[in-house]
Amino acid sequence: MCKRVPKSWDRQRRTPSGMAFYGFPHYKYMKLGVAFIRGIGMYGSKNYTQQQILQCLQNIQSDDMAIIGMDGADNVIFETKGHYATVGRRIEQHLEHCFGVPFSVTTRSMETVRRIVKAYG
Repeated sequence: MCKRVPKSWDRQRRTPSGMAFYGFPHYKYMKLGVAFIRGIGMYGSKNYTQQQILQCLQNIQSDDMAIIGMDGADNVIFETKGHYATVGRRIEQHLEHCFGVPFSVTTRSMETVRRIVKAYG
């Protein structure tokens, strides 16, 4: 499901907590999704901060995809015109390039996450 993005979102937005969203472009129709980065900070490995991951992922934004925020250090909120799995693969490749270790990323549409929470949450 696509959503219409208001024109007021052309510039950098802020969350209620005050954290800035990164590089939100002014597309009219985008699909909201979430990328779950597996293994961040588990058992003392891959201890990367949210800021380190956001700095790494700033460079993968393009005309068809934008990182708009994070929840914790392992959940990336994004918008895309393309397929969610493509975004996940791009995030995996870029994190591996930045940090030099393999990453595994699973992506879901925000609509899927809402449906799961509604049914089981």
